[in-house]
Amino acid sequence: DIASAEVTEILPLGFKDHGQPGNGLDPSDRDPEDAPTINIAEYPGLKGTYMPDTISTFSAGGTDYLVTANEGDSREWGDFSDAARAKDLGDDGLAPVCESSPLADRLGDDELGRLNVITDLGLSEDGSCYEELYSFGARSFAVWTTDGELVADSGDEFERLTAEANPDFFNSNHSESNLEGRSDDKGPEPEALTIGEVGGTTYAFIGFERVGGIAAYDLTDPAQPKFATYFNNRDFSVSVEDEIEAAEDPTALLASAGDLGPEGITFLSPDESPSGEAALVVGSEVS
Repeated sequence: DIASAEVTEILPLGFKDHGQPGNGLDPSDRDPEDAPTINIAEYPGLKGTYMPDTISTFSAGGTDYLVTANEGDSREWGDFSDAARAKDLGDDGLAPVCESSPLADRLGDDELGRLNVITDLGLSEDGSCYEELYSFGARSFAVWTTDGELVADSGDEFERLTAEANPDFFNSNHSESNLEGRSDDKGPEPEALTIGEVGGTTYAFIGFERVGGIAAYDLTDPAQPKFATYFNNRDFSVSVEDEIEAAEDPTALLASAGDLGPEGITFLSPDESPSGEAALVVGSEVS
């Protein structure tokens, strides 16, 4: 309640089931030499944790909706951290994965072994082992009612569309150009989000903090957001982290790399935009 500055309700967003068709992910940055490097698959027993980095709103048919960019993040302070690689469960005082879990035989480096998971979720009732595993974020954007009920989730579309656009740099980091550097973390990391109306159609614009670029989705039907386009002006041939120390002109190097790490987006309507056309203003944390 803004007027009284009081919290009236907390709406937990729950979890995403990565075992369901269309909710897959690529959780490994270490694929066998004889296997495809892009392996988006479902994992029954693995859940994603809805952790919005950005929240926005829009209205359709007289109903208000929330939209979230579900990046996710761990909790760290002092010596505490709630993140561990799945293959390390059972070591350093952590409980192992239960032998009865469907994930027990999927903990190799080429599957879930290197995925960062949340250490205080998924334990059995007696705390002796992990029945399920929970990863950070959901690698998606989602539409919710203002009561916190899930209306739509983009599933595994972000990894699939970025894989198609730049297969040699799938799940790349932002400070350096690499292949699958972020698969074991949060994939493309949907972080930035804004809503805007263009030509009478309401769109969600979602920025991917790591691999870069912005995806646009038509929100005409809130229950079925429709992919419109994805654009990424990044030049992957420029790997900033590898080259910047040796660069004679670091500023020129950054400029040649394009936009790296969209952290925040603001939409400008035609009336607000200096060009007279709808526009996006993007803040990029690396470049």
